Amino acid sequence: MDDDEPVDPLTGIRATCGETTACSATMSEYKACVERVTSKGFGTCEPWFFDYISCVDKCAAPKIMKATK
Repeated sequence: MDDDEPVDPLTGIRATCGETTACSATMSEYKACVERVTSKGFGTCEPWFFDYISCVDKCAAPKIMKATK
């Protein structure tokens, strides 16, 4: 029996989904927000971050289901 730890395919799938056109656009919006907040010195970019994570999860869900079958 192999003693290697099983590899979680979700990590790789999320990485590839994060690079898609739609998700990279939301990441750009998040980074722009971070720059604005940094220059102001206060605020939060949580809504933009959650938009990005939602985009990645929406892309990854069907792919991870295929990988686990």
